[in-house]
Amino acid sequence: MSDGAGEFGLLLKPSATVLVVLDYQDDLLNTLPVATRDELAVSALALGKIAKACSVPVLFSSLASEAFHGQTWPPLRDLFPKAPEVRREHINCWDDPGFAGEVRALKKDRLLLAGLWTEAAITFAALSGLELGYQVYVVTDAVAGMTASSHEVAVDRMVQSGVVPVTWRQVLFEWYRVAGPQDGPVSQALLAIAREHGLGLGQPFSNND
Repeated sequence: MSDGAGEFGLLLKPSATVLVVLDYQDDLLNTLPVATRDELAVSALALGKIAKACSVPVLFSSLASEAFHGQTWPPLRDLFPKAPEVRREHINCWDDPGFAGEVRALKKDRLLLAGLWTEAAITFAALSGLELGYQVYVVTDAVAGMTASSHEVAVDRMVQSGVVPVTWRQVLFEWYRVAGPQDGPVSQALLAIAREHGLGLGQPFSNND
C-alpha cells in the first residue's frame, strides 16, 4: 500500500507502525463490567481488522497466561494466527528481553498500543517505549482500566508525558488516506470495516491515491 503524502509526519502511517496488544486475556476481561467488556470487544476487533487490512504487524503479549490469567482472547488472536506472542512474567513488557527483541526485529518506530490495564501494563509499556525512542500511540477505546477513573488518570498521565491518544476510528481514517486507489483491495477492506461499524460511509470518499 502507498504511504501517500509522506511529508505529513504527524499522521500515522501503516508502514512505520506495529500494533502491540497486551493482556487481552480471558480472566482479566471477565473482571470488567459487561458494558465495558462489550464496548472493548467491538473496538479491539475493529482495530485488529484495520491492522490486518493494512498489513500492519501485530505483536501479542500475555501476562502469566499459564498460571492464572488465561489465554489471549480467541476472536482477536484468530485474526493473526501467525503473529508472535510473548508470554511474560513482568507487568512492564519491556522488562522481558523476549518482548524487546520482537519489537526491535520489526524495525518500526511507532507503537500502537491496545490492551489491559490502562494504569498498569499499558502505562508502563507506553512510558518505557517513549524513553527507548519510539513514538507511542494508545488506542483509548481499545484499552481499559480497573475503574473508569483510574483509566482516565492513566491516559492523562501518558498524554502529559508525550504519548498520543487515538481511537480506532482515527486509525481507520488516517490509514485509509494512504490506502491507495479507492477501488483497490486495501481501500475496499477499510470501507467495509467502516460500514460494518456504522460510520455511515455509504459511498467511497476521497483518499490520496
